[in-house]
Amino acid sequence: MKAGVIYGARSKIIRRIVVVGDGETLDGHVGDGEALACCSVRMDGGFPVLDDAIEAVRSATGVTPPSGRCLVIEGGRVTAVINADPHIDRIDGVTLLATEVGDVGWSWTQDGGLVPPLVGPAASSLVVPDMIEVFE
Repeated sequence: MKAGVIYGARSKIIRRIVVVGDGETLDGHVGDGEALACCSVRMDGGFPVLDDAIEAVRSATGVTPPSGRCLVIEGGRVTAVINADPHIDRIDGVTLLATEVGDVGWSWTQDGGLVPPLVGPAASSLVVPDMIEVFE
């Protein structure tokens, strides 16, 4: 199927895949900060195959697009994990951080980076070298 892959011009994060029929165009689908790669995509169960969109962005830019996984940080704490492009998307009063690590409950500072919580589910697998106990 003929399609357009809309991705962040700066980040290369895939934002949308627009499948067009005969006689349809991709006019009006690209927003501020976005770019378009035209391609053919296979359909699987009525949905475009993501690997085809990834390859279209890679071919157009020379860059494999990142996942778009972002942490929502409020007051130095990760409060949610979403898909977004921090170069384009905004949520008032919070910081969006594109990263493959971190989760709800982690701490974050610009100077120190991400720090996992020391209590709760994430700490249950924390093992300190040369210690016999696992701290929970």
